[in-house]
Amino acid sequence: MAERSAFDKLHIEESEKADLGGVLEQLNLPPAVVTFVRENKRLVQISIALVVICIVSWALYDSHRETKIENGYSALAMAMESEGAKKIQALESVAQEYEGTDSSLWANITIGHEQIENREFDQAINTYNAIRADVKQTSPLYNLLSAALAQAYEAAGHNNKAVAEYSYLKQQQGYENIGYSGIARIHELNGEKQQALDVYEDYLATLTNVRDRNQKMLIEEKIARIKATL
Repeated sequence: MAERSAFDKLHIEESEKADLGGVLEQLNLPPAVVTFVRENKRLVQISIALVVICIVSWALYDSHRETKIENGYSALAMAMESEGAKKIQALESVAQEYEGTDSSLWANITIGHEQIENREFDQAINTYNAIRADVKQTSPLYNLLSAALAQAYEAAGHNNKAVAEYSYLKQQQGYENIGYSGIARIHELNGEKQQALDVYEDYLATLTNVRDRNQKMLIEEKIARIKATL
């Protein structure tokens, strides 16, 4: 008669069924682990249950967030197609309903742009400031918002605040022209031609690369124009 395999066991005692440690022994786990499980079986069961709950909850949250993001993009696209006052109302709805998503962020930025177009400069300033307050300075969006703020301040006649923003921008790579030109333009509008000339000449001194040739020519033209009026 052939020997019976251990896997042919026909009867398992109830106490063995409930013995989680016995199962662990079959998995060839260290005796210390088996002993711990036997002595803390209830704790282990609760811990396993908590882990399962966390995994399921995270999966549900992740799925919910993905759905929220997709719906946010759709809602933003529809809001952008609106016109006039309805457009701002639709954008505000997107910003509130999908808060924490990129759709909400761009809805708020677009609201600021719409306020600029409607010549609601102070409202746009408040909008841009509120957005920038939640953006890290290392984010590319920070400089874009700073440029929008500078132009909004200038349009609203808050020249000192505009110069402060432009002064920051002239030190940021890729925004030098906006910064220097903005400061010089405000000096010119105030009749401060010598100060505007100094700013343009400072900017010209930074344009040393071959790729800056076209920009250099434009600044030289502005310098020549101001000198002709002094």
